Order: sequence, then structure tokens, then C-alpha cells
Amino acid sequence: MKVFNARHFLRHISMPTLKQFTDGHVLGARLNVDWSLPADSLPAGVGDAVQDLETRLTTPEFDAAERPAVDMTCACGWTTYGARAWGCSNG
Repeated sequence: MKVFNARHFLRHISMPTLKQFTDGHVLGARLNVDWSLPADSLPAGVGDAVQDLETRLTTPEFDAAERPAVDMTCACGWTTYGARAWGCSNG
């Protein structure tokens, strides 16, 4: 599968796999995702939540002690970890 960007990738993961992955990920507790969204809207909701977290990293309200770990996880590519979850569930 050729992936063009993170949001494109999220559309190819089953929602149960995406929820399980997100719940177990270090960023999961920091993401505000409405899991009751319809399956066709949920990938965009997750993408928006990750983007919102990346934006909040730059605000003074974000806990300075947590910033390095969260920033590193975002920088390493949250979807890189998701790709591993997708690979494990598909194969």
C-alpha cells in the first residue's frame, strides 16, 4: 500500500484496530477523540486530534515536564507506530 500522508493512512485502518492502538499508545490519553463518530468520519477525527495535540505542544499551558516525550513521539511519526499496528493486524 502506498501511503501519501498520515490522514490517508488512517483511512486504511479498521476502526477497532485504530482504537486499540490509540488506547495503548503513549499519546492516547492526551488525544481527544470522539469514538462515537461514524466509521467514515473517525479517521479524520483521529487526525484532527493528533494535529490538535501537536498545536497544544507549543502553548505555555502544556505541561513542560511532558513536552519532550510527547514532542518526540509526534516527531517520530505517530502514524509510523500505527503502520506497525496495521501490519500486525493484516498480516
